[in-house]
Amino acid sequence: MSTKWLLRTIIFFESHAQVLSRSSGFSQSAGSNIALKNHLLRSVKRVRSPARCLANCLREPECLAVNYKDLSGICELIDGTKTEYPGDVKEESGWMYYELETRTKAAPVLLATEASTTRTLTQERLPSTTADPKPKDCWDHFQNGETISGIYTIFVKGRAEGLDVYCQMDQYGGGGWTKIQKRNSGNVGFYRDWTEYKTGFGDLNGEFWIGLENIHLLTSQDDYQLRVLLLFDNYDWTYAMYDSFHVSDENDNYTLTIGTFTGTTKTGDSMIGQHNGMPWSTYDNDNDNAEGNCAEIYHGAWWYNDCQTSNLNGPYRRYRYLGSNEKGITWESWTGVDESLRNVDMKIKPLSAGN
Repeated sequence: MSTKWLLRTIIFFESHAQVLSRSSGFSQSAGSNIALKNHLLRSVKRVRSPARCLANCLREPECLAVNYKDLSGICELIDGTKTEYPGDVKEESGWMYYELETRTKAAPVLLATEASTTRTLTQERLPSTTADPKPKDCWDHFQNGETISGIYTIFVKGRAEGLDVYCQMDQYGGGGWTKIQKRNSGNVGFYRDWTEYKTGFGDLNGEFWIGLENIHLLTSQDDYQLRVLLLFDNYDWTYAMYDSFHVSDENDNYTLTIGTFTGTTKTGDSMIGQHNGMPWSTYDNDNDNAEGNCAEIYHGAWWYNDCQTSNLNGPYRRYRYLGSNEKGITWESWTGVDESLRNVDMKIKPLSAGN
């Protein structure tokens, strides 16, 4: 079978006629101008089609159905069905409800009822479209059929030559993530100057910082989301998610703009309140709002304010609990200030790709 991704076109008729297609045991039932309420797992913004909404559902083990609003691209992942909870089905103009009848790895196929004008929906198999021959990020590589995590070359807009990056391609988190930072051993020192943080340092197969200039160029070529892995050990970990992430250029000191926190309640947000809108600071280029130099105080480099509620480039510790006045890798809303993380990474993917 060809590795190119299968596309199917589903026609939505003006009457209430049903359109059914089947593929490898996966199908959906649908209804227009209705939504299932009170069973929301999470909401995803700017999803370009019901097919991509359903693709997000497939990645969530507890997801059984979706509500999708076509005009705004809002995708709601639901952990129940209208059969189970008929009393929670509400008339909602512009919304469409899709229910997973079975779950396999096959391409989603729609069983649909539509009461509005005739239109055509392109049904995509994951991944959904063929990327540019010169992939601009790991998501493009993933769309081109690459499924093995490792080092790939990307061609970032505004950069004269290719850039080697580490791509996370496994299904954890959906695949197609471009890693911009990794800490897991302490083998690479992160207490570095402005120039090193601008250009990047480390080993892509180990610990690294991809470079502020590269992050700026990456996040300027599309709308990106951010996922942050936070881990003490294999049994004690979580993640944070933000629906937008952008870093400005050096003239603006690589200022951070970050969007809505969409991670777990367990994790909590440790970026927006203290770091959003802040320029980058290093020990030799202090741009924070504190009386002292936060980079020197916390032995790192970050979008410090007065000073920090996250310090992912702080000193690596091979133990969890910090001593008095000892600094480490922290995410205050989860770790507090007295515990240091053993494994963290930051990665980005276009928002339109889902998560």
